[in-house]
Amino acid sequence: MKSYIVKIGKKEFDVNIDNESDTSMEVRVDERDYYCDIESEKMKDYNIYSILLNNKPALAISYLKGDYLIINLNNMEYKINVYDKRLWNLKKKVKTEDKVVSREIIKSPMPGKIVRIYTKVGDILAPKSPVVALEAMKMEMDIITEIGGRVEKLRVNLGDGIEGDSIIAIINPQVE
Repeated sequence: MKSYIVKIGKKEFDVNIDNESDTSMEVRVDERDYYCDIESEKMKDYNIYSILLNNKPALAISYLKGDYLIINLNNMEYKINVYDKRLWNLKKKVKTEDKVVSREIIKSPMPGKIVRIYTKVGDILAPKSPVVALEAMKMEMDIITEIGGRVEKLRVNLGDGIEGDSIIAIINPQVE
């Protein structure tokens, strides 16, 4: 069985498709059962369907327009979104007021030695602020934060020798 959430405007429908074949399927829409016999023909930019829906004939034409599927069913046009039900339910569990926080992981671009530390855990840094200075190949370079935020972890100490791609710090952009 395949499960979907179909949105038409602000309305949501729970759709389950079972016993699907090339020419027929059983469909349940919000606890109402339908049996469909379908013949389809794929054209260049759209599909045409001749449908028997619970023994009532219907003609449907469908095509994609941006993020929407446009379905013209018996001369009534519907603009719909179709979502996999499992993904939809996961999305609904994440509260809309919760922000997804992507932490910045600052890594060493090459092997070297930490010769200066500009910050400590808990400090709030502006974007492009230096975190540490790295000495490599007899040159000194500042390693900066791109996005800024609160220093969550500092994984190096003054004088540490580090490898390339070593984690130096983790910055949380969500400052509270």
